[in-house]
Amino acid sequence: MPADPKTPPEAAAKTPQPPSLNTSVTEDERTEGGPTDESGQPKLDTSNDT
Repeated sequence: MPADPKTPPEAAAKTPQPPSLNTSVTEDERTEGGPTDESGQPKLDTSNDT
């Protein structure tokens, strides 16, 4: 089962993930201040602090 060269690993792993896992990952990233948001923008805790 070779990986699709057209589909990036991030997008592929993000699509099949169920809502339960997606929420868990999102919360974890939020608490840890993930490097990037769902939109792909840099997540900064200071932004929310303001």
